[in-house]
Amino acid sequence: MKSRYIYNSYSRSIAEIFNIVVPFFGIWVITLFGFKVSMLLNSLSFAISAIIESKFDIKSSGFKNQNIAEKLKIKQSIIEGFNYIFKKKELFIILILVSVLNFFEAGTELYLPFINKFFNESYIYGYILAVQTIGKILGAYVNKFLKNDFTMSECCNFLILSSVVLMPIMFINNIYLIILLFGINSLFIMIFDVQIFSKIQSEISEEFLGRVFSTVSLLSLVLSPVGTFVFSILKINSVAIFSGIAMFQVLFCSLIKILLTFVNSKQLSKNDEDSLR
Repeated sequence: MKSRYIYNSYSRSIAEIFNIVVPFFGIWVITLFGFKVSMLLNSLSFAISAIIESKFDIKSSGFKNQNIAEKLKIKQSIIEGFNYIFKKKELFIILILVSVLNFFEAGTELYLPFINKFFNESYIYGYILAVQTIGKILGAYVNKFLKNDFTMSECCNFLILSSVVLMPIMFINNIYLIILLFGINSLFIMIFDVQIFSKIQSEISEEFLGRVFSTVSLLSLVLSPVGTFVFSILKINSVAIFSGIAMFQVLFCSLIKILLTFVNSKQLSKNDEDSLR
């Protein structure tokens, strides 16, 4: 089981490293060879993808019926995945947590590009993006040294810490400290992501694993567009928006922790009653 946590830590680290390397490579190509050459390379990558895709052997017989069957199968898989998650109370509560956090994350992503305007500086947003990526890499690396038996409630502590570090931003005047806090925020979020992802892999039976992950991915993104719409209406032109979002995230995570504790205690009581019978 420990190897699964280490593997997920390394895979997320590599993914974030590519998120840093690829844009720098693109900037290097544009600087060295010019914009036209970079666009030609971009077009070439699409052409190679198209050539590779054209080599796929697609059977056309019964394609329409097969397409309908596939759609029905996907729908059935989502329903089965949701039913399985609903029976796993802890997992269902965590799914609610992730969905609501995506609502708040949509607000952060909406306002973050305007942080340069909030401080009248032209470089803050770019630095924050770089530090967030570094924070994610460090978070994935640090995770492999942590224990692999955190409870769902304990995993929530990482989310609370990620939000707590952003709460005092509205009272801080040091720009570099603010940039650092965004990096620390990303570090704790990455630890939470790897822990939860690995925990789901460990506790869900292989038969339902694919269906559960597809359902989790679908439902966790449901509130993102709602969050973007709501925060676009608020129009708060101040860095206080990040402190406010962080405060609500801490409150909601704390509520989820209380709910998880209640569910666990109820489950333990039920198990004790069953053992006495």
